[in-house]
Amino acid sequence: MAFNHLVHDEPEGKSFKIAASYKKLALALRYSPFALGSSNPFFMAEAIYFDMGAGFVGAEYDGGYFLVLAGEDAGALIPYSEHGGGGAPEASIGVELGRVDLADKSIPFKTEMLFGERNKFWGGAVFVGGAVSYSKPSGGVQLISTSINIGISINPFGGFSAGGNRGLIDPKRK
Repeated sequence: MAFNHLVHDEPEGKSFKIAASYKKLALALRYSPFALGSSNPFFMAEAIYFDMGAGFVGAEYDGGYFLVLAGEDAGALIPYSEHGGGGAPEASIGVELGRVDLADKSIPFKTEMLFGERNKFWGGAVFVGGAVSYSKPSGGVQLISTSINIGISINPFGGFSAGGNRGLIDPKRK
């Protein structure tokens, strides 16, 4: 993968390295209301993510990367896998780009909050869709993720699809 050179074991026990260029990018995305002359969809997010995956009748498997925008790990690029099971009348493949927010902004963000159980609901028309997921890691802090999806879906309702599942997001290890 293109980012393998950034992922390794650090002496402090972290499984990622924070590159200076990613830290600058993370801070710009988090604190700039405008980017490239238009509004910034990642303004004040805790993290953003990009993944690719597939789904079949509500079962889902994705692999991707989080770019942490907040907290002590701002700038970390962390690979993850996501899998879930639920219900949806479709088979699909696609890519997803989204943001992660704390429901309570008074709580300090920690990277570990990105991983664990989550519930996800999605809908789409033709080749574009959107998803919302929420999670409450073991610490009880609620995260909300919103995303846009682009891909192909085969289902009995023509160009429209919707579904939901319960799943798990795990960090990928070397």
